[in-house]
This record gives sequence, C-alpha cells and structure tokens, in this order.
Amino acid sequence: MSAAAAIFPLPDELLIAIVASDQQSRGTCCPVAHKMEWSLSHVSRRFRAVITGAPTLWADVEVSLPSNSAEGRQKSRELLKLSLQRSYPVNVSVSLRLLSAANAAVLRTHWLPEIVAQLDRLQSLSVVFSIRQDDLSIEFASLRDAAAPNLVHLEIANIDETLYGPWIERPRSDLEVFSGGAPKLSSVRMCGFFPSPPPPWKTSLTRLQIAMGGQPLRVHKDVRYLSILTQSPCLTHLLLDLACVHSVPTTHQIHIPLLEFLTLHINEDGQYESYLKDALDSFDCPALNELVFVGSHGDQVFSLLKMPHLPRASFPTLHSLSFIYTNIYGCACEDDDESPLPSTRFTDPPLFPAVVSLTLINQCFMADLVGEILGETPLPSLKTLTLCPEGGSVVDVRSALQYAVRRSSQNIPALRLSRELFSAENWQTGGTNLELFDPEEVIKTSGYLCSP
Repeated sequence: MSAAAAIFPLPDELLIAIVASDQQSRGTCCPVAHKMEWSLSHVSRRFRAVITGAPTLWADVEVSLPSNSAEGRQKSRELLKLSLQRSYPVNVSVSLRLLSAANAAVLRTHWLPEIVAQLDRLQSLSVVFSIRQDDLSIEFASLRDAAAPNLVHLEIANIDETLYGPWIERPRSDLEVFSGGAPKLSSVRMCGFFPSPPPPWKTSLTRLQIAMGGQPLRVHKDVRYLSILTQSPCLTHLLLDLACVHSVPTTHQIHIPLLEFLTLHINEDGQYESYLKDALDSFDCPALNELVFVGSHGDQVFSLLKMPHLPRASFPTLHSLSFIYTNIYGCACEDDDESPLPSTRFTDPPLFPAVVSLTLINQCFMADLVGEILGETPLPSLKTLTLCPEGGSVVDVRSALQYAVRRSSQNIPALRLSRELFSAENWQTGGTNLELFDPEEVIKTSGYLCSP
C-alpha cells in the first residue's frame, strides 16, 4: 500500500492530531516546505479543507526573509497574511525573522501592517533581526500607540549572528511600543533597545530581559531608565546588562521585592576588581534565589566571595551562584603579572551562607578559586560544584581538585565537570559524586546566546 493510500482513509480528527504532534516536535523557524500543515493542505481538496479549517494549527505564525528581493518581500507578506486568516478567530503567536542582508523597512511596509490589523488576537510577538541602522524605532511606529489586550510575550531584538565572542556593536535605540496598553504582558525581551518612556504595561511584568549589545547607557539617563525596574513590582526574572547600572549613584538602590532569578551581563567597562560587589550592592532583592554573572573574571569572583558582607545588600535566600566567561578561549588575565589574586582568604561565615550550587565556567584563576572553595574555609552549605576551565588551565584545575579530594573526599560536594575534566582523572575513587555536563547548555540558559 502506498503512503498516499494509507493516509487518505484517516478520519479528520486524526489528521489534525498528526499535524499538531508534528508542530510540537519541530523547532522554531522551520522552513515552510518542512511544515506538515502546509504539505498536507496541498495533498487533496479534502485534506485542504480539514487542515485549513482547523484554526489552532495556524496559531503559531513564523515568517522569515532570506533575501531582500521584491518577490521575497511580497511572498513573505502573503504567507503572513494567509497564516493570520487561517488562524482566525484563535489567538496567535507571531515570530518574524530578518537576516542581516535584509532591509528593516520590510517591517514597516509589509509585516507590521498585517500584525496591527490582528492586535486583539496577538498573544506573542517576536521580532529578531541583525541590522546596522542608526534609528530603527521608525520601523515600529505602528506599534507605538497600539493596544494589545491579549499580548503575553514580547521580544524585539537586534543581535549579532555569532555565537561566541563580543557582540557587534549596534546603535542603541529607545523604543516605545504598546503605550495604548497591554494588561496581560508578563514577559519582555529587548536587545539593542530600551523601553522608553517607562511603559504602562510595566506593572504586569514578571520576566524582563534588557541587553544593550555592548552599548552602555548615558550616565545622566541611567536612573530614569532604571525606573522600569523599580516600577515593576511583580518581576521574578531579570536579565540586565551591567552597562545599565554601573553608573547608578551610590545612594540609589534598586528594590525588586519578588525577584528570584537575576542574570547580569558585564560590560567591558566593568573590569576592575570590585565591580561585581559594586554592581550587586545596587540591588535590594530579598527573595533572590539564583544569581548569574556573565562576563566575569576570576579575580572579581575572588574579590566578591572573600567579603564578609556587602555595604547595603544581603541575599539570605540565594541558593545558586554562577560565574560565566562566554569567550571559549578565555582571557589573558593570568598572563598579566599586575593582576594577581588577592591573598585574603574566604570569610567564615561566608557572604552567601545559603548557596548550595556554585558554577564556574571559563574563569581565569580557576585553580586558585577551586583550592579556596574546597579549602580550609569552605562554603558550608555547598552541595554541587560545577566546573569548566578554559583550555590552558585544565591541568592546574585538575591538580587542585585532586588535592582537595585526597585531603577530604567525604566533604567534597558533588562535582559537575566539563568533558575535559571529566576524562582527565578517575574521580569516582574516594566516593566523589561525579556528573558530566555540557557548558554550552549552561551558557545558553544564561540568556547570552541567541541568533536570528
């Protein structure tokens, strides 16, 4: 029996279930040719009627522009319009992708007019592109005063195509969208933009990511921009460039009472030793459970962990602490004789008394940090230590771990090691709990990696 003969007798409900299952299993931005709803809708008149008559199968709308030809622009608009028509009347999630060769004007001329006509049904909007242009806010002018009563998630990101290394510097723009109201909006991600002025939907936010792509904010504007944080009382998750806070006046503290997860990206300006301490002390987050620094250096980590307390802030409920340097080739700090680690040892009690999980990825001076963390004044509550040394320090980190295991194997926390460390020694001896982990997955979840 041919494949066609096998599927023709299937009942309508089963056809719809098959397509729905395919949608759940495939990744985002799948080419139209690989989407089962489009393929089956061209098999026969019956299949077309069944598939196009099921609005939920068209609720996830994905459109990309691989080329900037007139034909490509028009085809993308027709695809977007047709998907929105077939999804009526259910709410929709729209994902728009522009490649670096494309012209941002297609947003204003072809795509957003179709979206604006369906704002009442818009549940999620993601616009990701990689474009160098002085002012992109004009492309989003149609969304400035718009209202989206059912919008839950919003992403507008102008990002680099590369996965590792510094972002290509893009001009930073202030962006005003949905000032007419979005009462259900709970999750916002902006890269290369800052929501300005503080929008009316800030009070409903629970998740906020603001990444400026290496473009620090102007000093005299920092406090005004940070008002979106202090006026978002429901925030539980925050990802923020430290460029946004490094020049906040020392008398100002950012109070976010419900914040549980905080990720801070370090700008290149923040490479002095006490930078982590100064930045962290700007936050008053009594409910904080997980803290991630992206772009930190080992001497900064040491300087922070050796402190008995911060001048103002305290984090009594902090359970997970991560320090990540995203460049897989590491840094040159250990080659600089003028940047030795501080000689002061960790304090007892420690700065973060409740931390049970500590992660170090590509940190310089990692062997010294491991020796101190597992040394005479360890972190008493630490249950899991996750390590991924930069390539040139694997031998030294392995030696530091070997020494700690030999000295007190029963008190060593569970170890999660990158493949290089995992395969370098028989860590099971002495009863050490061991797990292999993929550092790339940790870096991705830190919110740093994303591409169009």
